[in-house]
Amino acid sequence: MPPIRREWSFGENTAYFEPPDVLWTRFKGPCDLSVAMQLVDICRELGSSRPFFLLGDMEEAGAMDAEARRYFIEHFQSGWLGAIITYRTRLLHKALMMGLRLAIEINRSEESAFRDKIHFVSTREQAQALLARLRPRPE
Repeated sequence: MPPIRREWSFGENTAYFEPPDVLWTRFKGPCDLSVAMQLVDICRELGSSRPFFLLGDMEEAGAMDAEARRYFIEHFQSGWLGAIITYRTRLLHKALMMGLRLAIEINRSEESAFRDKIHFVSTREQAQALLARLRPRPE
């Protein structure tokens, strides 16, 4: 069965899956444990059959609390992803995402597949252009 478009709301955040492999997200406000758990559940579900690309609008994103960070570190699997591409991202969120990546790598104590999977661009259009470059070519 071909993938279908799906939508989610979690906290003030929204996400929709655009087949075949893109999860568009818009983050608003703070990220607490509940938001982290819901996002990990969505990513686990989508990534269970094949890697997908998470594209995120971070313009209105808030802080991430310690419990949410800990949950991501313990539960997020890099194998679910083709890449994370964020746009309209403030320095705070860039640093947070890179810190999470490092913490996940250290926590897994193995060669991490997260390396080279987190990207930052300025606009939605740049995110789409980067997605086109990163997506595997059909055989």
